[in-house]
Amino acid sequence: MRQTGSSLAVAFADICRSTRLYEQFGDERALDIISKALSLLTEETTSRQGKVIKTMGDEIMASFPDARLAVEAARAMHKAVKNDEELCGLNLSLRIGLHYGGVIYENQDLFGDAVIIAARAVQLAGMDQIITTKETIQQLPEDLFMFTRSLGCITVKGKDRCLDFFEIFWQEDRAELTTVQYHDFPRDDSMHHLLTLAFEDQSIELGEQRPQFQVGRGENNDLVVANQYVSNRHATIEYRNGRFILVDHSTNGTYLRIEERESTFVHRDEAHLLGAGIISLGRSVSRDHPGTIKYSVG
Repeated sequence: MRQTGSSLAVAFADICRSTRLYEQFGDERALDIISKALSLLTEETTSRQGKVIKTMGDEIMASFPDARLAVEAARAMHKAVKNDEELCGLNLSLRIGLHYGGVIYENQDLFGDAVIIAARAVQLAGMDQIITTKETIQQLPEDLFMFTRSLGCITVKGKDRCLDFFEIFWQEDRAELTTVQYHDFPRDDSMHHLLTLAFEDQSIELGEQRPQFQVGRGENNDLVVANQYVSNRHATIEYRNGRFILVDHSTNGTYLRIEERESTFVHRDEAHLLGAGIISLGRSVSRDHPGTIKYSVG
């Protein structure tokens, strides 16, 4: 039976790079690990009046009566996976996307715009992230709003206009969160749609089709830089409304040299990537430093 006219918070929670588990532990052990993680996600869902609509391999789709419960559950999911005795040594990461809006319920499944946008949000999310929309943020109480930051207006597949997306932090310690502040680089009002990264023999392109990229020492990163000065989850590069933003999460910081300007130190902060330059992870800019990444925007 089809039911329309109701609004729910829809969330997708995905275990990042689960195929690595099969390669590392074999099929049976990997399946046990994934099953354990999914059971934790289910527990956090049901304990907050949520309902698991379906499980898809290493991902669940869930619904909640309101945005607050969905966000509380999403934050608790990250903590549960990181703190569980069986899983804490496996370096598992989640990525979660959610949206509050109108849904259609039919044959024990959900359809509609809220489902589509939540699916786009989880595609934008990187490891250890929760991504949601402005509409969802507007439903939150003040005690949760303080754990959010704007990612700007981002164009996603299936939408004629860009949508305002936000990141929700699940860490309680505000000192661990990135400060939203731009460095004093010359303003560039032009819109760019492609960033190219060059590291050793690798070349990576970012843009609308790949709006987020994570760099660090941990094997779950999109680009792994195995160096003692590089943090496990060192930095993220995000495509926001036609601009590329470097977000540092690290212990030692990131050094950024834009073209021939003096290098700038970015630590738990953000910087706008312009023109061409060098990103150096954990140490000052040096062409022989193993953590050096070249970039160009165009």
